[in-house]
Amino acid sequence: MTTPANYIVEADWDNDKKYNNAHSDLSVLWKEMNIVRGRDSELENDMQVGTLEMRLLNQDKLFSPAYAAGDLFGKLLPRRRITVKTG
Repeated sequence: MTTPANYIVEADWDNDKKYNNAHSDLSVLWKEMNIVRGRDSELENDMQVGTLEMRLLNQDKLFSPAYAAGDLFGKLLPRRRITVKTG
């Protein structure tokens, strides 16, 4: 399990392949992350699906799908793109 460090974490809430939407920057809003890469090296030809599990800080209910007053209401849907980069 990864803990907060120098990671840049961004979400594409509008599903437009851009990461400049409101609340896209999750870099300071996560507390735990587990990444399983799709391959171990660039030399491997057999690419598998990678996964990301992340726990977000949610005291203000920003990431609560049923919270109608939240800025992300209606945008917290499956298959939203998340990028994780080292900073």
